[in-house]
Amino acid sequence: EIVQNGSKEDLWQAEIFDSHHRLIRTFKIEDSKLHNLVWDGKDEKGEIASDGVYSYTIHAKDRAQNENSKTVGNIILDTEKPAISLNIYRKFFSPNGDGVYDSLTLNPVLKPDALVKCSIEVKNVQDKTVRSIELSPSSIKSIDFDGKADGGKILEEGSYHALLKAEYNNGFIAQAVSPEFVIDNTPPKATVKSSGKIFSPDGDGKLDSITFLQDVSKDSWRANIFSLSTEGKREDLVATMDFANVPPKKVVWAGLNNEGVLLKDGRYGYVLQGVDEAGNKAESNMAVVELNTEKADIILNSDANIFSPNNDGVKDFLTLLPI
Repeated sequence: EIVQNGSKEDLWQAEIFDSHHRLIRTFKIEDSKLHNLVWDGKDEKGEIASDGVYSYTIHAKDRAQNENSKTVGNIILDTEKPAISLNIYRKFFSPNGDGVYDSLTLNPVLKPDALVKCSIEVKNVQDKTVRSIELSPSSIKSIDFDGKADGGKILEEGSYHALLKAEYNNGFIAQAVSPEFVIDNTPPKATVKSSGKIFSPDGDGKLDSITFLQDVSKDSWRANIFSLSTEGKREDLVATMDFANVPPKKVVWAGLNNEGVLLKDGRYGYVLQGVDEAGNKAESNMAVVELNTEKADIILNSDANIFSPNNDGVKDFLTLLPI
């Protein structure tokens, strides 16, 4: 819009010229005072003129043949509508201060030329803005979003998205929405127990293995088996099993280490260690079992030297006692 005013005349004539002083558009204001004029960027044929620098001249001649004219230069026609985007590098993060995925990088991609204003708004699933971040138009950089609301409080767990807004000096406002991301501060969960307390993997077909029963969340898990001291403290890590995101409900262990060698007799602890996509870590309880392949000698003694199994109720049975 060109702001102007002037006296009532028979004819005011306005002209728009390009940078080569070629006439692009003519306006006539007849028998009227001069008022503001809006140029829509079109030429005489009704087509959008080329982007560039234009000038505007208004002139009139009254009945006494007095002439007056004014020119305004440096009118910029810019019809470009830049494309923008807002990218993220991971979906899950956990702003809990543990140093693992505590923030989420928001990466705005846009043309900085002629940019006058830029901002990012973080919104919840109800599309309510919970965090507003102003960006410097002259220095657009990636933002490490810390998972906090405008008031500084950590946002609730759940899904969010971010809206990038960019305003250019031609009045065009571009918008772009990021992919969905998730705040997750809840660690994985797991419990384990064993099918028994002792096993003897000696190949005799009896208690040659032990079964660990595990109830876990759908996260990435690893089973670690440690040798234990007489006080029950962890000593050496002797075997590991990786389950990724699909851990089985039952794990059968035959007392072998990672190289397939049978371990020595002793007590061992089975523990699950897990991490989720947001970087939260957790450990299960420990299931303690005893590996015992020792062959024990057994000596029996009887409570009598003679018995008579004739169902007369007198010394019908012989009792054998281990010594």
